[in-house]
Amino acid sequence: MRERKTGKVFLLLLLAVVMFCTAAFASEETGEEEEDKAYKEWTRFEQPYGGNRRKPRMFYWVYTPEQMEPGLPLVIYLHSSFGLSGKALRDGLPIMIEDGRAEKPDAVVLVPQLPGGYNKEHQWEDVFESLIPIIEKVVKEYEVDESRIALSGYSLGGIGVWDLALADPGRYARILSIGGKVHYPVLKAVEAFAGKEVMSFTARGDKTVNPATVVTFTGMLQEAGISAYHEELETKHGELQFEVFARREIQEWLWLIPSISGEETAEKAPAD
Repeated sequence: MRERKTGKVFLLLLLAVVMFCTAAFASEETGEEEEDKAYKEWTRFEQPYGGNRRKPRMFYWVYTPEQMEPGLPLVIYLHSSFGLSGKALRDGLPIMIEDGRAEKPDAVVLVPQLPGGYNKEHQWEDVFESLIPIIEKVVKEYEVDESRIALSGYSLGGIGVWDLALADPGRYARILSIGGKVHYPVLKAVEAFAGKEVMSFTARGDKTVNPATVVTFTGMLQEAGISAYHEELETKHGELQFEVFARREIQEWLWLIPSISGEETAEKAPAD
């Protein structure tokens, strides 16, 4: 009799756990749907495994302006650890576009989402096998100007910016890293950044991400004749992205990327 009661209690507990997990999953799905509805100018996509289970499945969002046409620039934003667990659109640049702190860009914006279960120990470089094909797909489907692609990110994403620029060289015209340290392989590959415009921002005395590597790398880029700018701000790490993306000149630098072909319109010669 006692064994029956024990078994019954176990089944009830198991049922309760299943119901709780189901409710939590449904709540999470509903939350994502509500977020998608709130961000009306963003479309959510899924990158399948493509037959290779080693490649993590990824979700990503694409912002398109009202006047969508071929030849627009593409801006890529890699989220920080705050954007984990399906919160990529609530992090930094995308949320500032939505709440008006950053002007709505005349550009296509791509915001990829690190797969579920990732934490601060994981890096963006872990998912490049899936992320790079996503970028290639967006470039093709939205017919963006391939000479006008900007790569940006904050904190965890700021680190990923350096790594992705090295892993996928030749694609990005402008690179903006905010609060992201530089990994050793990047420090040894200055030549991969030739021909690019590079900007980076760190917080003075930042204990979350040591800015020393960024200062060092900026100096190496400048010595190599590469256009590179670095600025330390008197702010906390958590406020860094908001201060940088709120700057109008930074927004224009990302949104209105001029052609880097080097061709200039020749001045008309005066008539005889």
